[in-house]
Amino acid sequence: MSIDVYLYPRGMIRGAGYWGMECRGCGKSMTGSEAFLNKDTFITMVGQCSLRIDVYATDGVITGVRIAMDKPDKPDKPAGKDISTSAQWLQSIFQAILDGRDLPDSIEFRADGTEFQKKVWEAAGRVPYGFTATYGDIARTIGCGSPRAAGQALKANPIPILIPCHRIVGAGGRLTGFSSGIEIKRLLLRHEHENSSCQ
Repeated sequence: MSIDVYLYPRGMIRGAGYWGMECRGCGKSMTGSEAFLNKDTFITMVGQCSLRIDVYATDGVITGVRIAMDKPDKPDKPAGKDISTSAQWLQSIFQAILDGRDLPDSIEFRADGTEFQKKVWEAAGRVPYGFTATYGDIARTIGCGSPRAAGQALKANPIPILIPCHRIVGAGGRLTGFSSGIEIKRLLLRHEHENSSCQ
């Protein structure tokens, strides 16, 4: 099973579409399938910290996102002009998402999962930038009595940030569970809170 989702500003999830991009260097238009070749890696700033983001794609559709704290001594660290055109474009898109800016275009992505997981992911995608919801809130939204089951579905989210599972917290605002680690979850939430209070 797969869910085809289309990212809009503020994390809204709607029906699938298709996107294109333009190379900043030569101005050539590229479709998604030309723009992504399996994996792109880039570094993006969140506050004073840098995150290493790996984006995986199949036929131009994003199917996976992995996030880690950037390690300056990492030998294959992508930097500056060394990263591909598509990675530079992705970097600007992800930075815009992380900063809560409205996007001129949308990007196509697909998250494979069960019907239950898709319901949970769609509910998580409706939590606005700068806000949080609890696992219990998500469970109630989809008519499920188990916050733990909602948490397990969010743990399986293959495209964090695009489906903003970091905005889902435990009862009383406790930071629990995130595929990229609690440190990154805390960083993302603090960054969104600071940005949204300035807008």
